[in-house]
Amino acid sequence: MKTTESKKVCVVGAGKWGKNHIKTLQQLGCLAGVVETNEENLHLIRQAYPNIKTFTNIRDAVLEDFNGFSVVTPAETHYPITQFLLENKKHVLVEKPMALT
Repeated sequence: MKTTESKKVCVVGAGKWGKNHIKTLQQLGCLAGVVETNEENLHLIRQAYPNIKTFTNIRDAVLEDFNGFSVVTPAETHYPITQFLLENKKHVLVEKPMALT
């Protein structure tokens, strides 16, 4: 990839913290997708960001050509989602905590 190309990041989770990631990535020109299981949240994201791809599950999103994923879901889901993304050879940023003890 050329260094002048924009990175394409998909945010997994559009709740309180997810919206912060979405807003920041949009400002940086990197927001390319959002995965959200809550239909109401997903509807709001589609209205606010009509030019990005949206998904209701991570299995569909992982098939797309994103450069990386930002995992901003409830803490108990961080580990399984991150594990799935890493197994699919994706770059991942995970909101803390990485896993629950």
